[in-house]
Amino acid sequence: MALYPVKVPISIQYLAPVVCTKICSKCSTNGLLSMPTNASSSSELRIKFVTTSLSRDKWSSAYFSTSLLETTLYGFGRFFTNFIFIFKYLFKKIHFLVNFIPAKEHPFYLWFFYYVTAYLLKRRFNRVHIEVEYHPSKNTSTLFYLNHNYWWDALMPNYLNRRFFGQKARGMMDIRELKKYPFFTKIGAFSVDVEQPKSSIYSLKYALNHLQTANASIYIFPEGEIVPVHSGPLQFKRGLKWLQTQAGFVDLVPIAIYIDYSKSSKPNLHINIGSELLPDEDHSRYLEKRLALIKNRLHPSK
Repeated sequence: MALYPVKVPISIQYLAPVVCTKICSKCSTNGLLSMPTNASSSSELRIKFVTTSLSRDKWSSAYFSTSLLETTLYGFGRFFTNFIFIFKYLFKKIHFLVNFIPAKEHPFYLWFFYYVTAYLLKRRFNRVHIEVEYHPSKNTSTLFYLNHNYWWDALMPNYLNRRFFGQKARGMMDIRELKKYPFFTKIGAFSVDVEQPKSSIYSLKYALNHLQTANASIYIFPEGEIVPVHSGPLQFKRGLKWLQTQAGFVDLVPIAIYIDYSKSSKPNLHINIGSELLPDEDHSRYLEKRLALIKNRLHPSK
């Protein structure tokens, strides 16, 4: 049986296998695949392709032998079907990894941003008050958690760690903010996407793996986003509780941050680093107490 050479536009070469796969079982659909009226043998099929471009409409007709057509359609059909199935399966399983940004600490950036933060704090605030009740022993891993009311919070982990603790510190940061300020990865920030549960779990496991090393620390903002300062109870996401349960060997320490605008034209920054929590103590209430201590000292009558 003779085979006829065909000259088909490039767009058709890529589209034809898909189109033909879908219609190979319905030869009479829309006249795209039909028996020719003048065909010398019933084993020959005539395929009419229609393409539309910005410049012209082009028709291309071709004759194929039935055996070649069936083999081609079957091969391409199986290939594309399997490819799409595998792609969808892998996409469901690992697509969240695309939305994760790991920490990429660099000694120069850690040193540089420590002094940049110290300069900015001195320039932007009238005074900076820091109280420290926690002193980790050697090789102790620590899970710090902070209230999240200010943009400044993202600079605190590296600054506090280098000034007081000297641990291998990393901190969680919302993936959207980290994409805006990618330099934070150089000072230990890694991403978390609270809108994607699988991505959040991956970030928590990443943090847990880091805590398993000696003299390591993780800084986490359990509220999940920057929230306005208010007198109501703190609303924590479940990640902090999960980390504490999985990493029972670490110290859990609260850090309360409060900015007071009432004393001068420049605000005062107050940071209270509490002592290690007992196993039965409530995370949010303990942090609320630390914030209340700061506010009561600043405003005794309230």
